[in-house]
Amino acid sequence: GYSHSSGRQNREFRNTGTGHSVPIGSDDRPGGAFMIQAWFKLQKEPFGKAVTEDQVFQSESYKEGLDRLQYLQKTRGIMLLTGPSGAGKTTLIRQFAASLNPHQFHVFYTPLSTITVTDFYRHLNLVLTDQVKHRKSDLFISIQSGIRDWVQNRKIVPVIFLDEAHLFRNEHFQELQIILNFDFDSVLPVIIVLIGHPHLRDRLTMEMVQSFN
Repeated sequence: GYSHSSGRQNREFRNTGTGHSVPIGSDDRPGGAFMIQAWFKLQKEPFGKAVTEDQVFQSESYKEGLDRLQYLQKTRGIMLLTGPSGAGKTTLIRQFAASLNPHQFHVFYTPLSTITVTDFYRHLNLVLTDQVKHRKSDLFISIQSGIRDWVQNRKIVPVIFLDEAHLFRNEHFQELQIILNFDFDSVLPVIIVLIGHPHLRDRLTMEMVQSFN
């Protein structure tokens, strides 16, 4: 930043990287977003999280990610989606989720990844079935029964987004592999999308989780 003096006033300004400078603090206190809009004569707050589909820049990597998700929609299975913070991973899955027919797919989203294996079972079971179980063996049966109920009885495919998956322990991947073993590991009736930072891809090449990969 730099200082600009005018009479008795001495205000600090910050370069925004756009060729303009705005007063420091104009976006750091209540009403700051409105002041930015007024300063740049914008119609609404810029860089908000609630980006609509028509506002998303369709880069080649973004289009490829959407194409792969749409392929997964047809085939079911597990997909790994990685990228650095701010790359647009959540925006991508939000757009994909919004495109799904609610009569054919039901979206489950959770970023809760810093938990024990048992809590992971409990959380996944609660998300899928709204039931409370405590023993791991009961949780396993309940999760698989819940998935079967969605697919066979309701005729709806569960789509499960596991965000912040780079924070999972290796045991989470091993247990997830067990949970998703249906009919002698011959079919996968759900869609699972693991979302995380780029180093997750390297972790999944480690010998202890290679079978999941």
